[in-house]
Amino acid sequence: MIVFFVAISCGKSSSGPSAPDLTPSTLTAEFTGDSSDVSGHGSALPVARGAASVLEERPGLAISGGRASCEVTASWTACPDEEFLGYLLYRSEIPGIQSDTSSADLLGTFTDPGANVYVDTGAEWMTQYYYALRTTGEEGSSVWSNEASITTPWGVPDTVVTVVDVGTAPVDGCALPSSDYVYVTCYQEDAVYVIRTSDNTVADVIAVGAAPFGICALPSGEYVYVCCYDSQEIHVIRTSDNTVEDVIDLGTEPEGICALPSGEYVYVSCYESANVIAVRTSDNTIEAVIPVYAGPEGICCLPSGEYVYVCSYGTDEVCVIRTSDNGVVDVVGLGAGAMPYDVCPLPSGEFVYVSCLGEDVVYVIRTSDNVLVDFTLVGAYPYGICPLPSGEYVYVACFGSDDVYVIHTASNSVSNVIDVGPGAYGVCELPSGGYVYASCYQDDAVYVIQ
Repeated sequence: MIVFFVAISCGKSSSGPSAPDLTPSTLTAEFTGDSSDVSGHGSALPVARGAASVLEERPGLAISGGRASCEVTASWTACPDEEFLGYLLYRSEIPGIQSDTSSADLLGTFTDPGANVYVDTGAEWMTQYYYALRTTGEEGSSVWSNEASITTPWGVPDTVVTVVDVGTAPVDGCALPSSDYVYVTCYQEDAVYVIRTSDNTVADVIAVGAAPFGICALPSGEYVYVCCYDSQEIHVIRTSDNTVEDVIDLGTEPEGICALPSGEYVYVSCYESANVIAVRTSDNTIEAVIPVYAGPEGICCLPSGEYVYVCSYGTDEVCVIRTSDNGVVDVVGLGAGAMPYDVCPLPSGEFVYVSCLGEDVVYVIRTSDNVLVDFTLVGAYPYGICPLPSGEYVYVACFGSDDVYVIHTASNSVSNVIDVGPGAYGVCELPSGGYVYASCYQDDAVYVIQ
């Protein structure tokens, strides 16, 4: 439970007569919504699907229900004075409500002196709010409470709110650090589609090399790097005008890609040659070719930038590369038949999560000693995987069951299953939080989960 109490001097109204007989209320604002779990409230098994009718609803998608609640409860001490006439409760995203009520919303007017609780169900996730209460009395007198402030927490995306039609066979996506755009590779169209997140419409289509697959944005947001599998290239897109500024010839088939937090290098997994290639982004030249085990696919970098983890699909292992010297320093075995496909770190860097096609499972590796510490059973053929910015949840696209599984990282249990389109392949989160974008290969569409 989150309780905030900020005492900002408000006192008596400067616009009305002095009211020495009115007692100011003490106001508190408390987050009372449910952000911890979107279904089942901590149950280890999926209890409800966030959008059970999503396939039947297309086209003209309009889905409701299953949403986690964002609400704030304001409460205040009662006015004991006989001169009491009413309370007026205000909310604003700007402090100083008493001095400028025009910037605030009037949430309610109450004439019962014992009415001292209001549940604000109109609050939004990750927003700072200010609340103030004006008590009015006879002869135009009034007095203000303190101003209470609260910032609502991250929401947990659990409901498909729209579907964006893109090119043929979308497989992967990445969001710019600003969260303004999502870039999606369309494997069979040799193009990258750009989705504007403010209205979830296609803002641009960029022609790239043959069979674009993995994609990542530099931390600066200035460039997006695209793996083009069949043409054995990396295409570099300048995001200011969505122009391909450079093409890097690798001489082998690139599949997965990730950028270091510094933005100095991108690391590219090359499936056929069983290598990871480090590309220096200042001049887009190959810095190192790092042999790993057979069939490298998904790849990620820890937030510290010290290590890169790459899935070796052909040997059922995860290789760990130290970025200071580009040497393989550890190999984590997952067991025969695991078929690891994609990998993502938590924002804390303490754990990485690995989706495994062969067992319909997500494995958890502790990065301090690279030991398997847990696993979670998910849907059929889990492909793409990503964490929320808060690190509380991991989202897994399950190709065979056409859904996205939500893993609660505190317990590594499934907290929700969200139906999306056929062939769920890739998932990416917005850095600002609140949304996950799921690429559906067989539906030529991206499903937006809020």
